[in-house]
Amino acid sequence: MSPTTTASATPRERRSGFSLLELMIALGVLAFGLLGVAAAQLQALNHGSRGRHTNAATTIAQNEYERILRMPYSDPQLAADDTWAPAPWITPAEPLSPGDVATTVLQGDDSVSNELIYNVEVRFSDAGSPELRHVDLRVRWSERGQGMKLIEFAGMIADNDR
Repeated sequence: MSPTTTASATPRERRSGFSLLELMIALGVLAFGLLGVAAAQLQALNHGSRGRHTNAATTIAQNEYERILRMPYSDPQLAADDTWAPAPWITPAEPLSPGDVATTVLQGDDSVSNELIYNVEVRFSDAGSPELRHVDLRVRWSERGQGMKLIEFAGMIADNDR
């Protein structure tokens, strides 16, 4: 046999690099990893939106409670009737209902749109003393894909008319 017709090649004579199969496997692993990263990013955005909406609802409840504290104790809107009702002092423009608070978003074309509508309900009840009333606030909103969400806040008001 001549030296050019040997059955096996030496390591120097082998080609270096990746085969097509190795490249396809590497791309498959990369694609799978990128899909996982994309799914995690979408989940993080979703949780961020829910946190922002919960924070907005809590802020609305706090603002409404502070508004109640500034109202005169003798105001008929603060009467203790022990029933849940829309906050009567919140009167939004149409098509919103009484007690609705809309959060708006400025769009890229400088137009404004409602991101979410929160419904504020309030209940006043006697606290066992003519100078005190229980105040319960409830803020509801509909979270996309999650159904109705709710924040409840309880406090007391004292007779500030004296």
